[in-house]
Amino acid sequence: SKNTERYGYNNRGELISATNEVDATSYAYTFDNIGNRIVADELGTNTAYTANTLNQYTSIEHDEETFIPEFDDDGNQTLVKTAPESGTSHTMRKTVL
Repeated sequence: SKNTERYGYNNRGELISATNEVDATSYAYTFDNIGNRIVADELGTNTAYTANTLNQYTSIEHDEETFIPEFDDDGNQTLVKTAPESGTSHTMRKTVL
């Protein structure tokens, strides 16, 4: 059978939902007034985003862990690490050329 994906968008063209009709998986996204994602519900797991006045994510909460993005002087996200109080620390670094 065909695998069909259905997508929903808000009036700003932001993806707000995606559903796979074969396996019934679904995704939903919520944005603030200026287009920052504030919640992602992916396969029943929520991720919450907090942005600053520069529209940079300052906190990402997923599965009871908090991730803290870091930015370079040009505002590019270069690092995401878990908050120290969450126990095990994980780091992801990105180089911007």
